[in-house]
Amino acid sequence: MDDLLKNVSKDRSFYFLISGFMLVAFLAALALGDLKWFIPGVYFFRWTRVVPVVLSVIVVYFAIRSLASPTPIEHLLGKLKAFFRDRAAGLVLFSCIAIFHGTFTSLKSMLPELHPFAFDPAIADLDELLHAGPAWMQVRFLDSLTGVIQFLYGTTWFMLVTGFTFAMCVANPSRLRSQYIWTFLLCWTVLGIVIAGCFMSAGPVFYDRLLDEDRFVGLTAHLTSTMAEKGVSLNYPELLWTAYATKTAGLGTGISAFPSLHLAMSTLFFLAAHRFNRVLGWVMLGYLVMTMLGSIHLGWHYAVDGYFSIIATTAIWKMVGVRLKIAEQQTDGPFGTWAPAAGN
Repeated sequence: MDDLLKNVSKDRSFYFLISGFMLVAFLAALALGDLKWFIPGVYFFRWTRVVPVVLSVIVVYFAIRSLASPTPIEHLLGKLKAFFRDRAAGLVLFSCIAIFHGTFTSLKSMLPELHPFAFDPAIADLDELLHAGPAWMQVRFLDSLTGVIQFLYGTTWFMLVTGFTFAMCVANPSRLRSQYIWTFLLCWTVLGIVIAGCFMSAGPVFYDRLLDEDRFVGLTAHLTSTMAEKGVSLNYPELLWTAYATKTAGLGTGISAFPSLHLAMSTLFFLAAHRFNRVLGWVMLGYLVMTMLGSIHLGWHYAVDGYFSIIATTAIWKMVGVRLKIAEQQTDGPFGTWAPAAGN
């Protein structure tokens, strides 16, 4: 237990950020007069269900390796004891990040109540100026891949978010681990709440209903036709809009287009993977490109939402990296280290 508390303490700066974020969400719900907005645990089981699967694989791996030992049971128990001693703090952090994600959904769902949508026309105008017309019309070559794109954009993206984050939480202390987790937390808080709250926009798929116009009627008709042809569901936008209209916070709720957290996370996957392994980095770069195109094709985002997120996430990653290098040469402050001791 002492080792666990000591290792958890090394991550205390992450916990301060998460705790502060939760406090802000709770106070925002109080300000709106209804704590139904505050749902920090909504993603907990979706996030943590990856844990028993991964742990089962690890147990099987150690069990197979222990068969070569003269005392396989003792060898297996020793390996598992050492693993959980060194990784338990990472499991605690991962569980807290699951709560953090639910807190983000809480605040994201509240944003339209705190600052109504106002920037869709300006962002849409900028998007058309940059692309000499609606960006979605320039990615219609993806129609035949609509089903694949929706899978990559939805299910695959969530699996990567939880998978990458789990791997980083339980990894040995390193600059890469700290850089990933800090960038992850800052993207969701700064990009997903602060900047999104300042430039509230709903995105092309909701534009016409929000403003009672027909600017994106062509996109809506095209999506409906294409998805019907490919047998792909178009229900999720309706679920989001219903939650928004009924002022409901829940699993996956909250409408906010600028900036794109899908692109922010996909950029983070690429940056972290490229640092770890160049081949994996190239794979994640391909995924980043598909996510960018998919965000436009499916009508969730204006192209500039993605451009901004890619640039901003890269900037956060670089700035965190610089701060970590400096922190490695400094004594621990009152809120813990940004990074492990130099040499790790």
